[in-house]
Amino acid sequence: QEKEHAKEHLHEGFKLLCKKSILKSMADAAKRESIASTSLVGKEELRARRRMLRKLDYVNSSQIVQTKGHLAAEISSADELVLTELLVNGTFKNLPHDQTVAILSCFVHSEKSKSTFNSESTSLLEEHFQLFSKLREQVRRIASVAKDVRLGIDLEKYLDSFSPQLMEAAAAWTKGSNFANILKISKVFEGSLVRAIRRVDELLQQLIAACNSIGENEQADHFSQCSEQIKKDVVF
Repeated sequence: QEKEHAKEHLHEGFKLLCKKSILKSMADAAKRESIASTSLVGKEELRARRRMLRKLDYVNSSQIVQTKGHLAAEISSADELVLTELLVNGTFKNLPHDQTVAILSCFVHSEKSKSTFNSESTSLLEEHFQLFSKLREQVRRIASVAKDVRLGIDLEKYLDSFSPQLMEAAAAWTKGSNFANILKISKVFEGSLVRAIRRVDELLQQLIAACNSIGENEQADHFSQCSEQIKKDVVF
């Protein structure tokens, strides 16, 4: 009887071992399938991104980096595509320093809009409204190209990733307003405002490098002057 019991126990142990082995094999197969699937998705996305860069003239048909590509390569603190498009279409040309800092603040501070952005619902100053409209126009254009190359981008989420909330405060700071005043204007926490201004300066340094990389020294000087104007007081 003891032999029968031991035999039965051994048989159950063998069945359990087989079951564990099968489960492990199934898990390994699922893992391999998942990796292969991810790799395939990654390759498809990479191809789509390459098509997008060609359509936007960042690289040519031979994958050689063009002027816009060199500009974008220097930008890492914000959306490099939207910023590059604004650079090459002349948005920053002859733009006052305070307006330059104002539009850059939209890239470093994102807060979902509580209402549809339009001239009736927004409390933005006219010059800020026009600037932010230009930014959104580029966002829509890039999203449209992304859709053409089958690169999934949610337009509304993309638009919401840029916020005009700090434009007035950023402009006032650049023009010499004190921190207490811009804190009141911005309606954000002190730490958030300090971080945003510092991130704008980080972005300005990258824009200086980007412009210098293609010989746009005058535009680089413009961004350098903007940086000098915001580096002051308790923020730095």
